This record gives sequence, structure tokens and C-alpha cells, in this order.
Amino acid sequence: MSTENQRPPDDNYFRNARTEMLKYVPLDVARILEVGCGSGIFGAALRERQQQARRPRSHMTGLELDSGAAATARNIFDQVLVGDFFEQVPTLDTGTFDCVIGNDVVEHLTDPWRALSLLRQLLTPGGHLVLSLPNIRFWGVMKDLVWHGAWNYADDGILDRTHLRFFTRSSIDDLLRKTGFTNVSIEGINSQLSGWKVDAVNTLTARRFDDMRFLQFAAHATRNSDD
Repeated sequence: MSTENQRPPDDNYFRNARTEMLKYVPLDVARILEVGCGSGIFGAALRERQQQARRPRSHMTGLELDSGAAATARNIFDQVLVGDFFEQVPTLDTGTFDCVIGNDVVEHLTDPWRALSLLRQLLTPGGHLVLSLPNIRFWGVMKDLVWHGAWNYADDGILDRTHLRFFTRSSIDDLLRKTGFTNVSIEGINSQLSGWKVDAVNTLTARRFDDMRFLQFAAHATRNSDD
């Protein structure tokens, strides 16, 4: 993350394993970069999954702004860089990583377009980008905005006060394609609404509002093999 956008000193930022994102990371990647690796909890889950699947151990690099969290992450990662995203990422060799992961990172950056262009250059041809991003079109946010005129920042969540950018499914797709990624897929995760009423609304509206039930989106894309 950029030093302009320091995370608040809240341990909850580093305690969530984000296991719902594991399935988007291919099992056979050999070199992984996790941007915003925190204290290494997601990295540890990746290690455990590889071990259970009896796959070779990946070489894992982490990038983290918080020095205390980074110190803990060194118990999991082979290498951890500490500091500003836009200062540290250009120091890494291009075409190095099979997979780059960023769970809840892009929304904290001043220039997501430049950030993803830099990350694409780090990937091997055909390499994978895996991101999670909050959904600003979530029904709870829209309800407060439309009915109450409220846009209240908080210590965490979709309206985390450190978020500088806000995304919908379509704007995530646009961001990835404009920064040169291909094979883009975006899936809603952490649904907060279900049941027959939701199904009925989806049927009546041709699923036009279906994405409003998800807190976040998981995005997967690749660097073109000919790039």
C-alpha cells in the first residue's frame, strides 16, 4: 500500500484469513507475490493447502506497509518487503511471478491503473492476478445513500475511511482490461442476502440487481501469453 494510505492500527486488518479467496489461486504456481500480506495469515493458508494437496512448496514474497505485521509474516514468507507500494514494486524483477495476489488492497491506492500495470509487468506470460475488492453497490450502502442520504465512513468494511477508490463489478472489469489483463472473470463473494424473495427479485429483474447482495468481488485475470 501507499504510505499516503496507512492502515489504521487495528489488528482486525491482519486476523482475517480470507479462506474464501484460496480457490482462485492455482495450485501449481511456483512463485507468488502477495501485496498487502499483513501478518501472513492468508500466506499460511496457501502453504497449508499446498501441503494437503502434496504440491511442491511455492516461493512466496510478501509486500506490506506495516512493519510489525511484516515481521510476523517473515515466519511464513520466503521474503517480505516493507514499504510503499509504488516504491517497492518497481524494485522487483519483471516477469518473475506466476501469481500476484491482492486481497483488499487496490481500493487503498491513489492510482489503481498504474498499480495494476506495474503488477502485470511482474507476471510471467500467462501468469495469474487474483484480487478481492469491496462492492460499493452493496445493498446496505445503497440503502443508506438513497433513503437516508448517508455516506458514513467507518473503521473497516466497504466504507473504510482509508479507502480512496470505490468499485462495482463493471468498473473492476474495466480496470483490469484497461491495464492489459485478459481472461477476466469476476465473482461475487460473501453474500449477505438469500432466500426466495431474493430469487423472486432476480427473476423479475433479469438479475439486474443480483450483485447488490455481495460485500465483495473476487477477480481473476491473466497476463497475455504473447505480451
